[in-house]
Amino acid sequence: MPFRRVHQKYRRLRLRPPNFSAPTLANGHIIIAHMRALLGLVILVGAFALQAFAQDAGASRLFAKFDVTNCEDLNARLHDFYQQILSRKGSHGYAVVRGDGGDPRRFQTKSYILGWTRFEGFDKDRLTVVQGSPSTDDDVEFWLVPAGGDATAFRDAAWTYPLTRAEVFYDSTKGGKGGCRMAPNLIYRQIVESNPKILAQVVIAEPKKKDFKRRVSEFEQLLANVPAERLIYLQEQNAPPKYQLWLLPIR
Repeated sequence: MPFRRVHQKYRRLRLRPPNFSAPTLANGHIIIAHMRALLGLVILVGAFALQAFAQDAGASRLFAKFDVTNCEDLNARLHDFYQQILSRKGSHGYAVVRGDGGDPRRFQTKSYILGWTRFEGFDKDRLTVVQGSPSTDDDVEFWLVPAGGDATAFRDAAWTYPLTRAEVFYDSTKGGKGGCRMAPNLIYRQIVESNPKILAQVVIAEPKKKDFKRRVSEFEQLLANVPAERLIYLQEQNAPPKYQLWLLPIR
């Protein structure tokens, strides 16, 4: 009798294996389904993030926007901008010159930028000077376009030179203001070529006729696209070697 009671008590205390009932398995399927949905959401968000990053990586970026106050400031900004271009493989820089459409100083600003980049030997395949649309806010904008980026927005706008009377555009004895590097011949050619109501008068101070003809030949090559009837060459004999680039309005 005592043994039977103990045995029955032991049987009542015996551990039973867990019962994996249908509700427990159903809960497991629900958890797995939620995990799959969450994983899909993470993948979708990641795809959108990668796409946004790719689009941003190929977008142009405004590096600087400023008014030109003096040559030293402009030169320092150009150096900084060019170093940023070089530090980004395959990128291209655009210096967009704007300014008031009725102000001829924007041609001067473009001349300063071209002159300094040529003097410093900047790679013209990495940095382009662009004639921007007229603006009363700022003179210059520096833009960075990464490799493969869209640069269609950086195209030259048509500029007209506001000429009302004869003026000396450039005098070789004076050079740029304040020691500024310039590219006067290139800008002069651009002005004359794009403004059919302007005559180009080049005054060359050379005492000898052969030297005068040599300089005329050089300017004829520079202004090859300008009709001959809009070109005037004058010689000064009693003056040190120099030249002046005049702009004359056609009445």
